[in-house]
Amino acid sequence: MHLSTPKRRAAHVMIAAAASALLLSGCGFNAQTLQPYTPAEGVNTQIGDVKVRNLVVVSDDEGHGYLSASLVSPKNTALVSVAGNPIKLDGAAGASFKVGGGLPVSLTSNQLVVLTNPTATLTVSSPDLRPGLVASVALEFASGDRQVVQAPVLSPKDPVYATVSPAPSSEATASPTHTLPTSTTDRGTAPTPTATP
Repeated sequence: MHLSTPKRRAAHVMIAAAASALLLSGCGFNAQTLQPYTPAEGVNTQIGDVKVRNLVVVSDDEGHGYLSASLVSPKNTALVSVAGNPIKLDGAAGASFKVGGGLPVSLTSNQLVVLTNPTATLTVSSPDLRPGLVASVALEFASGDRQVVQAPVLSPKDPVYATVSPAPSSEATASPTHTLPTSTTDRGTAPTPTATP
């Protein structure tokens, strides 16, 4: 049973059409536009009920900077503690942040709080803090929910941050230094303060 030439061509067309349909049906299932991503330089996370958006550390070359992020919570709460340290180029932990500014930061239910509006609320400094690095930042809220996040360190010369003014004292000297735990998520354990000379 041999197929004639027109029947053979029709069979080849049908096979090619079926193969094309199978090949093209896979398009779009893993398309880049379907993948979640953060359209910003900072880090997004959720700590308990609090949504943290676009968390970055903005620092000059001398190691003085501030935290930039937007926070929103469905309940009244407060950001009660910030600790952290830069990660040096060799991967080692840098000197812990000295944190200054207005802690606690109150969060009213369903009201967006921007840490840089109108000025930088929370200043940080470390002799190892430099633009281009990454920093481990621990945020703790009144609920006891706490998380350590890896956030990029950006330059204040970046046009997005060029108009932000640090709080009146750019050097954070009054707050204690906190040591970060080794785990990336630590719920309910407050950082252990050590005296700052």
